[in-house]
Amino acid sequence: MGWASGGIVFDVVATALIQHDASDELTTAVLRPLIRALRDGDWDTIDESEETFRDDPLIACLLRQATGTDMDGDQAEGQIEYEDGPGEWRLECSRHGVLGYGDGAAEEHDRLVQLWFAPEAENHGGAGRIEAHWLIGGAA
Repeated sequence: MGWASGGIVFDVVATALIQHDASDELTTAVLRPLIRALRDGDWDTIDESEETFRDDPLIACLLRQATGTDMDGDQAEGQIEYEDGPGEWRLECSRHGVLGYGDGAAEEHDRLVQLWFAPEAENHGGAGRIEAHWLIGGAA
């Protein structure tokens, strides 16, 4: 059973950080452990918070680091996950294994989304069309 109230807690804290112009370092130091704690408590509405903070690149990135990105293909799936230890994104194809890595920044995540679509179109007959919800910034 999930915990829908996690979004209320997260949204209040994230909004307060924005309203008080908290630095990136403080925002990360507060939200990263909060996201982990809420996820450990079975926070099942994280997607709603992702939508709420879609226009804040840092917060959107921190949320996506917790959830990863699953991309459907015609004959294979791509997945981007964040690895805490090295602090990097990893792009993996269900048929070809690891395709690339990037540092933990939002731009690197979105670069890996772009990277997925070249082989997806060439090797799996896909359309090569990037959907906005796969990008942290939401612009395709």
